[in-house]
Amino acid sequence: MNKPWVRLVLAISIDGRLAPQNGGKTNLGGEGDREALEEALSWADGALVGAGTIRTHQSICLIKRTSLIRERLSLGKTKQPIALVVGSNILFSSDWLFFQQEVKRWMLSKEKNEKNIFSHEGYERLIRLRPNWKETLSYLYNEGITKIVLLGGAILASSLLKEDQVDE
Repeated sequence: MNKPWVRLVLAISIDGRLAPQNGGKTNLGGEGDREALEEALSWADGALVGAGTIRTHQSICLIKRTSLIRERLSLGKTKQPIALVVGSNILFSSDWLFFQQEVKRWMLSKEKNEKNIFSHEGYERLIRLRPNWKETLSYLYNEGITKIVLLGGAILASSLLKEDQVDE
């Protein structure tokens, strides 16, 4: 079995910041950066994102370029990769754009009480986080999620890097 792919796609400012010093939303990069991000998303089965990032942006990055969407569909994939949301505090408002976006949503959590996870409809699956990322990624691989783009945030990216689970 091949090692599951996690491709780390980060936008950082010239001074090395992932986000503004005091937190909050940021739009780093230009049109070329957006194109590179969409191309990465186009080959991915899943987009891994931390609950804090969803809480900050209330949405997830989507492929907008129609040629990339057509290519995904021609390969038998969905229009967008599955949103793989990681976190323990994952109670989000169903009014957020995230729940209106045309994307499948899976929750990855250590939470044992499914009622806490599924306080409203919107997630198709609950995946229990395994003791480490290698085991969690292997589980996702066996579920057909073989290529993953890591969208953030910093805590999630750091945890994957610490376990040497990022290939690119």
